Amino acid sequence: SPEMEIYRTKIMEERKRLESVSLALQGSIGERHLTCGRKKCRCHKNTEALHGPFYHWTRKVDGKSTGVWLPVQVADLLKEWISMDRKLHETVSRIEQITREAAEWIHSEFRNAKVKGK
Repeated sequence: SPEMEIYRTKIMEERKRLESVSLALQGSIGERHLTCGRKKCRCHKNTEALHGPFYHWTRKVDGKSTGVWLPVQVADLLKEWISMDRKLHETVSRIEQITREAAEWIHSEFRNAKVKGK
């Protein structure tokens, strides 16, 4: 039917978006500026003199937050992968929404046909 073709076309558009997803990583990258362990360092008195930036990758493992400190080069790469993960989840969510709409349409068509056939 023309209606189902519209849903198929929408799904194909979303599948094309999925083709651009490469490595996908869950979590987030935080940037922090910290004080050091030297008591006389200016970072303890002046927040403008904090050391950093330092990058921290946080994610859930077995339901608990965990994280690791990262070198800047690794943080930049992981930011790209995290962005890909978000794109992946957004695309899958849109596919699920299109599928729900198609299921509702099919259900209503079936129900209407059943009523007409009584």
